[in-house]
Amino acid sequence: MPSFVEDPDLNRQISDLYVFDEGARQVNWDLFYDINRNSFDSLQNADGVAGSTASGNWSRYIVEQRRYDSQKANANVVLNAEATDFLAIDGGLTYQFYNSRNFKVLEDLLGGDFYVDINRFVERDSGIVGDPNSFQNDLNNPNRVLQEGDEFGYDYEAMIHRVRLGHNCGLVFQK
Repeated sequence: MPSFVEDPDLNRQISDLYVFDEGARQVNWDLFYDINRNSFDSLQNADGVAGSTASGNWSRYIVEQRRYDSQKANANVVLNAEATDFLAIDGGLTYQFYNSRNFKVLEDLLGGDFYVDINRFVERDSGIVGDPNSFQNDLNNPNRVLQEGDEFGYDYEAMIHRVRLGHNCGLVFQK
């Protein structure tokens, strides 16, 4: 992608290619499958087990599903009362609940045998070099070998409980 190219002339050439050549904008699925089918590699300490090795075609490209599973609930209670002939009270209580679980699921290995739950962009994006833990998405399960259907990467919940109390007191003039 042009945004990854720092040289201004090369960036312009790549940008022009995407603008004027429709073929350059298409995903080359055959290339992804070929790369994955020909990427025989071994992973030492697979699944965090010292001495364990996973060997096979380590997928470099995958299809992942990014999930945002949410639940929402709202409840409202409203009170309208005339305390006297001249005094009215209006009040309410609102409760809102929101829970969202955010995670990724490995959908397709695109011809490979396995994928590893690591962040392949750490060195490029952060400049961290030499710390093997910096690449791990899950320090509790380092070098986790993944298959299709496995959850991986980030996995967190966001939960919100909100309670609001409203009231209004006023004079009511009646004839």
